[in-house]
Amino acid sequence: MKITEFERAYAQCPLCNPSRTSLLVGRYPTQTGVMDNETWFRAAHPDLVSLPQHFKANGYASLRAGRDSSQCHALNTYQRQRR
Repeated sequence: MKITEFERAYAQCPLCNPSRTSLLVGRYPTQTGVMDNETWFRAAHPDLVSLPQHFKANGYASLRAGRDSSQCHALNTYQRQRR
């Protein structure tokens, strides 16, 4: 497994959901209203076009994937070896 380490990475918010939403819709968490890991941006902004929707509307395949426990284990092992 090839891993890339970012030494200077920045996020819009220290929580997953607000940062992910910000990346996908191009707006700050304060603009989407997603400030926690429970809120779904579609509740407040049903017409907001996300990046995958934009790609799909322009002829690209839009798929999703998530990490699984094997990937987490590999990353944790890599991080322990780097210490």
